[in-house]
Amino acid sequence: MIDSDFTRRPVTPPEETRRKSTVLADLNQPTSVRSTKPMSGTTPTSHTTTTTTDTTTPSMQDPIATTTSSGSGSSERTEVTQRIERQIYQLLQWENPIRSGVTLGVILLSLVLSRSYSLLQIGAALLTIGIGLNLIYVTFVVQTQKVFSDSKEPVHPYSGVIGRKEDFTSIDKRTVHHYSSLAVDIAETVIRALARIVFIEDSMTSLKWLVIFYLTWTVSAHVSSRTIIGFFVVSAFVFPRLYMSNKGIIDSHIQHGEAVIKQQLSTAQTFVEDNVTDASAKMKAYFAKAGTSGTDAKNSIQNTSATMKKTE
Repeated sequence: MIDSDFTRRPVTPPEETRRKSTVLADLNQPTSVRSTKPMSGTTPTSHTTTTTTDTTTPSMQDPIATTTSSGSGSSERTEVTQRIERQIYQLLQWENPIRSGVTLGVILLSLVLSRSYSLLQIGAALLTIGIGLNLIYVTFVVQTQKVFSDSKEPVHPYSGVIGRKEDFTSIDKRTVHHYSSLAVDIAETVIRALARIVFIEDSMTSLKWLVIFYLTWTVSAHVSSRTIIGFFVVSAFVFPRLYMSNKGIIDSHIQHGEAVIKQQLSTAQTFVEDNVTDASAKMKAYFAKAGTSGTDAKNSIQNTSATMKKTE
């Protein structure tokens, strides 16, 4: 009786054996599905947390989501490019005269100064003028306060700037990020425009820039680069405005010129076709006549030789 009860009762392994079995089972399983239950005999602490890592590989990601994100990035770059081009057109068309005038003046002044002076000279001159003017201004304000003010300590005119050292010396990361992103966007806009020209997206546009670059290449051998850049800058700021002011007259002259050019090209094409046709007909007649003359000469030679044989 005792033996039968003993055989029916489930065999329970010792505590140490069960612990080892649990540890081995957890080690054989993947990280994301391992047992998070504490082993028997241990007390879980309140600060212990179990985290599972995402083991999804890049190849198993959703391709639709990836395509959507790349498409949205491309659309954002396209919108930024269009926005920059729109701002440049607004600047060149003098929609804001003050802004356009200041921009043109700064560019031309920079070209003129850089032609006569180096960048080091310009920077040193600007710093000299700024320090000298501020030195005179600060000295005048401080001495005036000492004479006319009742306070014992004069107030520095730039105390609001110098006193806040953290704000004065700190660099706003958002501003830096904004201007760096703007520089990248401008570079992408220029690269895209050059790619459209070089890879012939539009034949007429590429032909126009081909002529411009060829003239620039030719003229740059005799004229300085600053003069050429200044000419292009002035042309970019002047011609669009002149065109917008006299659009009707200019368009009529352009259409008239295009009609004249098309008529001249048509006349030249007709003349070339007629001459080619006449020349082809004359060549055929000449070769036909030359072939007939050769045949007659050959027959004459054969008749002459036959006559000579008969005579002999």
